[in-house]
Amino acid sequence: MDESVVRERAERHGRAVVTGEPAVAIADLSEQVKPKASSVMKRLPAALSGADVISVEPVPEGYAARIRYAGGDDAVVVRSTWAEVDGRPLIVELEVE
Repeated sequence: MDESVVRERAERHGRAVVTGEPAVAIADLSEQVKPKASSVMKRLPAALSGADVISVEPVPEGYAARIRYAGGDDAVVVRSTWAEVDGRPLIVELEVE
């Protein structure tokens, strides 16, 4: 797993959240973070119009991606920590900044 792979996965994840593809978005979540996802989703703008990956940086667990979700005049940045789990990159931590 490297930065380019995580960036690609984070971009795909952001698109899935915006376009309402829950199966794609949920597939990126580790079991440990799934219970937390709904509380993060509730803090996103109501009418999402876009998602932009604004950074991907190495952290001890793997990589942290910051995704800016926009809708109307509102925007929220979500920091997702990606780690290799069973041979593939998954989100192991989520937080709204």
